[in-house]
Formats: sequence, structure tokens, C-alpha cells
Amino acid sequence: MRPKLILVLSILSLALPQSLMPANAIENGESALNHPRVVSMYFANPYNASDLFPNCSGWLYSPRIVFTAGHCVYDGSEKPKKILRSASNTFVGKPGAVTSYGLPTSQVRASKIYVYDSFEWYNATAGGSLSYKDDFAVVVLEKPLANVEAAAIGTKEFLDNLISKNEFIETSGYGYQDNSRQNKPGTEPKKARFQLVSFETGMKTVNEWKQKWYRSYFQEDAAFVKLPKNGAAPCDGDSGSGYFYNDKGKFTYLGVMMGILGIPIVTGK
Repeated sequence: MRPKLILVLSILSLALPQSLMPANAIENGESALNHPRVVSMYFANPYNASDLFPNCSGWLYSPRIVFTAGHCVYDGSEKPKKILRSASNTFVGKPGAVTSYGLPTSQVRASKIYVYDSFEWYNATAGGSLSYKDDFAVVVLEKPLANVEAAAIGTKEFLDNLISKNEFIETSGYGYQDNSRQNKPGTEPKKARFQLVSFETGMKTVNEWKQKWYRSYFQEDAAFVKLPKNGAAPCDGDSGSGYFYNDKGKFTYLGVMMGILGIPIVTGK
């Protein structure tokens, strides 16, 4: 990843500090139709390049730059190998739009994809990991996707200040919990707000679940959010969606969602 895209990079992560139910989309969230930042990632059928399918969410940082999760741009069928999807077969949909299948009519093709060489797949076996490692990707598009201003990138000091005040941050994505929705076209994006909690509170729960699930790894340079019981929750398909702070329409990007535990956040100075 070239440092000119993000000036100073440190890895943090957001995770669930209380209930660790295996929900992975923003189920029970509010509508995010026409949201200026939430986007759907599309990938071409390897046997038919004109046939696109939506998979994962992303966050529009600037007109041609999208942030998403690293595991979204790797071929999951090849893991544990790290086989990066080709940029020519990667597309991004218009922000806040309903997803669709088929021909790339409203999507913009990627020209370059940047990832961490140190990315590692999540390993759910006993003794394996409790999170992906360095799960972040930058997708550069062939042409502008939308007319938006470049967002701010939150510094560590900015994030620490939000945590000290127990502030709420927002996320949005295209995920689903109900598998009956998986193959239906027309998924509407959803959004929700979650409260930041202290690092100590988050890591207490992480360490409890590392013991219960016999996991040996968690990316511990982390920040944490609280998911309320019976409230909105991230789900499958939300991977890659951004955590951000919205101050009267001024967006500050804080991080990328890739699951319940071990969600890297990019911070820059």
C-alpha cells in the first residue's frame, strides 16, 4: 500500500464488547438509501465477465477511492492462499443505491487495489485466530463514482477524544442475517449508530472469548463499540463498510468493518 494514499497508518480494531452472538450485517438498521458514502462491492463472474454479483460493502472516501476490507478483495475460495482478485473484475456501485445483479450499468470498474502484504485469513479452528490480520484494502476507480469531497481521516487523538466522551459513531452497509435474502436482488443499504467504549472494557470481553473459543490471536491494537441487545447489528455482507463520525455532514473516516471481532481502523495524521 502506498503511503501517499494514507499518510500515517496505524491499525486499530472495533469489536463487540458484550454480546458475541455470531451475527455478521446491519440488521434492524435504518434505511441508508442515497447515503453519500456507503457503496456495494461487485465482482465479475470468472466465467462471464459481464455478469456481476454484489459481495461486501465499501466506503467512498473520495470520488475515485473506496475503502473496504482486505478479505473482500481476496478470493475466498482459495484460502488459506492469498489470491487477490483482479482490478478489472472488481466494480463499485453508486453510493446509497439498491444492489442489482447482471450487467455493469451503474458500477465503476477498479483500476488498482492496494492491500497489506501482512494480511492473514481468520482461522476459526481451535487454537486459531479471533480476527483477520491487517484486513484493509484501498480500491482506486477508473473514473469518479460520485461528486463528493474527500473525507477527513481520524487521527488517534481524534478517536481517543471520542472514546473518552463515549461518543456514538456510525456505520452503513449491505449485509443480511436472513439467508433467504442472500440471493435476492435489490438489497437496500442500512445504517446504525454504535457507542464507543474503553479499550479495557473491550479487551476484557475479547480475552474471555479467546479462552472460551480456544483462540490464540486477536489484533489487540483496538477500539471497541457496544452493540445493544435486540438492536441493530452488523451482519454478513457488511464486511468492508466504514465506521465514521458524522458532524453535520462533515465525515471523518475511522475504520473498516470486517466482522464482529478484529476490525481494523485506519488513522492518519
